[in-house]
Amino acid sequence: MFKLFPNEFLFESKISNEDQKIIEDYYLNQIISNNFENQNIIRSSVKSDFRVNVIDYKLYTNIIGKYVKDFLLEHSDEFNLRFNLFSFSNCYDKTSYMASHRHPGADLSMIYFLTGGDVTSFYPSNFKLRELGLKLSKFVEWSSDYDIIAEKGKYVIFTSNLAHGVNPSEKNSNRVTIASNINII
Repeated sequence: MFKLFPNEFLFESKISNEDQKIIEDYYLNQIISNNFENQNIIRSSVKSDFRVNVIDYKLYTNIIGKYVKDFLLEHSDEFNLRFNLFSFSNCYDKTSYMASHRHPGADLSMIYFLTGGDVTSFYPSNFKLRELGLKLSKFVEWSSDYDIIAEKGKYVIFTSNLAHGVNPSEKNSNRVTIASNINII
């Protein structure tokens, strides 16, 4: 059964401590130490491998895919709903930022926080989203900006047309995320 999203939404949760440790041990130093070439991401100063994946995300996809699948099964009438994940990492230093942007071409998007303390801001605009077949009854809809405080192991799934961004930080430590675009097939 397919339904139209009336508004944007986001869903927050955390992965298990065991899964969080596996992802952190495998990816954190790899992402921080990677000297990403300037990817020329518009209105951004973040180091990212968005345009050219230099890190293998198979382990991440296997782990985080379980949480995406559970989310889709809980909020869909489709039992065999399948999806693809395209993932990339973002490493923010103290002055790095990501201006407000959307993820066109994806059905849903996701941010997984490898480190904490960062704030990701979401800016709803009531754009319509194509039909995906997800039930919205369990989501809170809002009409003003919404900030998410990053915590290790937290993930956020949201409609890909929901504008979001990251401001520079007062902290001197790296802020690291793995972002994913989710396409339902």
